[in-house]
Amino acid sequence: MFTIEKNIPLINPTYSRNKGDSKYPLSTMDIGDSFLIEGSKDEAKVYRNRLLSVINRVQKKSEARFATRAVDGGIRIWRTA
Repeated sequence: MFTIEKNIPLINPTYSRNKGDSKYPLSTMDIGDSFLIEGSKDEAKVYRNRLLSVINRVQKKSEARFATRAVDGGIRIWRTA
């Protein structure tokens, strides 16, 4: 059974598809920059799948290119072009 609650404020989304904003800093990266998403090996697989979707959208709209690799401690994303 679900409880209906009133007057709960709507939380802002982490990203907006309309604006192209993302919780990942892809649009602000320069060539050679990278960032790490920390997590276990299993978590890295999940994040990588999510990231590939975001990366594909960014690459369609710009000339930027990215590479992802599972590394010790999580997954690392590099801007390559």
